[in-house]
Amino acid sequence: MEGIKGDKRGKRGEGTLRRILVIAQFTISVGIIVATLIVSHQLKFMLDKDLGYDKEQLVVLQRTYPLKTGVHAFCREVEKIPGVVSASSSTTFLGFDNSTESYMIQGREASQNFLFATNYVDYDFMKTYNFRLAGSLSRFFDPDNPSDTSAILINQAAVEEFEINDPYSAVILETSSDGDTVRLHVIGVVDDFHHGSLREAVGPYMMRYKEENFEYWTQVITFRLGVAGKGVSIALNQIKEVWMEMTGDAPFQFFFLDEELDNYYKEERRTGRISLLFAILTTFIACMGLFGLTLHNTKRRTREIGIRKAMGATIGEVMLVVSREILWLMTISVLLAWIAAYLFMQNWLEGFPFNIGFQPWIYLVAAISAMIIALVTVSLLAWRAARSNPAKTLHYE
Repeated sequence: MEGIKGDKRGKRGEGTLRRILVIAQFTISVGIIVATLIVSHQLKFMLDKDLGYDKEQLVVLQRTYPLKTGVHAFCREVEKIPGVVSASSSTTFLGFDNSTESYMIQGREASQNFLFATNYVDYDFMKTYNFRLAGSLSRFFDPDNPSDTSAILINQAAVEEFEINDPYSAVILETSSDGDTVRLHVIGVVDDFHHGSLREAVGPYMMRYKEENFEYWTQVITFRLGVAGKGVSIALNQIKEVWMEMTGDAPFQFFFLDEELDNYYKEERRTGRISLLFAILTTFIACMGLFGLTLHNTKRRTREIGIRKAMGATIGEVMLVVSREILWLMTISVLLAWIAAYLFMQNWLEGFPFNIGFQPWIYLVAAISAMIIALVTVSLLAWRAARSNPAKTLHYE
């Protein structure tokens, strides 16, 4: 039987090494394909995830100090422009925490400090960002209610993390710069929204009322537009005109919030591009190794193929004989790649509080893709071997 197959014992070691190299190459290739799909899917998940507010059609004007105390008046003038739905001023925009402050809770130990990401907002902040209140008792700041100047809203994460059983009767205490204690009453609980990157869990968040004459150097203005296409540039030009009238020649600098938030994930985009490049490169190298192994096996089994053809074997049966070993090697490669990719990529995903989790279809797609590439690679040689003339192959030494 060894003579029929044309095996040479002296070359068995070489054949084993070839097989090991092919397994290693395709294991790496399938693993990188899995990694590329997971990274791209996680990125798409983060870009498409509901943030808890409407980020579309929002324009943020970040450099507002030239307005000084005229921020409120500027917002009201801008709202008169066709295409502007609302304008709101705050100390930061949703998606970026620029201030974390320490508070106490009435009834708790005085030594206990509770950290809140704090945003000072005006009456139109909720209308501009379209976030949601939790429960029928929650309400936003009311311009007709003078007591709201000492009121606050907190998010659901704060209620849970600080174990505030009855938030509407809770009093948050703050020590002012002159040593007095400021009492802040909770008038609303906000459904959790992502006030930072999706790489971070949603933490305790507080909204405080911002007086009209509030002066703070990081104050921003957010506009919600109700137009699209050319209407956006027209509305922005009219906003700029109001800005120039009220500030003189101060630069008018703005950005679209959805684009700014997407920029948070440059690292994931870069990782995805690098993974794709390596996937293409390693798959090409693996296919070259697979091609070499198939060519070697085909030549080694030339006599066997000739005998099978002479005994009536079909082209499909001969192709199966040539490709059988490759299929086994690919199966081993896929299993090894699945194990390695699962351990590595699930650990990578744990770095994101909000992630896609385990997605079996990604592993199946990677395996099927690699199998198809491998079979296409060997098909030409297998087909040529199956079509060979038995009379010639039986003379092969």
